[in-house]
Amino acid sequence: MMADKHFRVNAEQFKKVVDNIEGGCQADFFIALRIGRSSKCILKSIDGDEITVVNEIDGSSQFFKNTEKLLKSKRSNIGEAIEKGAFYLYSSDVDKFKDVL
Repeated sequence: MMADKHFRVNAEQFKKVVDNIEGGCQADFFIALRIGRSSKCILKSIDGDEITVVNEIDGSSQFFKNTEKLLKSKRSNIGEAIEKGAFYLYSSDVDKFKDVL
């Protein structure tokens, strides 16, 4: 059964979801904004050595070695969004990661 609600994630849950993305696969998140949302696709390389953030608004990408670096990076606003309680896993992915949430 597919979840019908998006799931707000904290830093620990984000790390668990990213750790459980299989190499070459993805998880879809968004940052809730006042007037919409900013979608983020998180992918792991096939060997699992790199995390890629795709900013769906413009197709730009950022690359990180691990979730700690991603969350602390000034190049990404994901860490700040999590701190503010504005970072969500899309409902379509909640069931896929329910065991780690």
